[in-house]
Amino acid sequence: MGPERLKILKKNLELLVRENRLLEVPGIGAHLAEKVSILVLTGHLPYYEELKSSFPDGLLKLFTIPGLEGKKIKVLHEELGIKSIDELYEACRKGRLPLSPILEKRPKLTY
Repeated sequence: MGPERLKILKKNLELLVRENRLLEVPGIGAHLAEKVSILVLTGHLPYYEELKSSFPDGLLKLFTIPGLEGKKIKVLHEELGIKSIDELYEACRKGRLPLSPILEKRPKLTY
């Protein structure tokens, strides 16, 4: 609920952070307010960077494929060792997993 509220507040977000009023927004708790404040004030979020660095770079790009969400990506990675779009494409091509309509054509993504 909180992240959805932040989308609505785009224009006033910086003002709310600078005035230390994020907690007044329904659905924004202390933890989210702290992370958003750090991001707005510094332009980066060490927590996010740390979390992001714990995943292979290509694995995160799998989230750009429509219809492929976190649970499926986790299974692909843990059970088949897939950690990139290219590896997923090759696994489909070689019959390591059923070729779904979503993956029939190699995704044309901008890296």
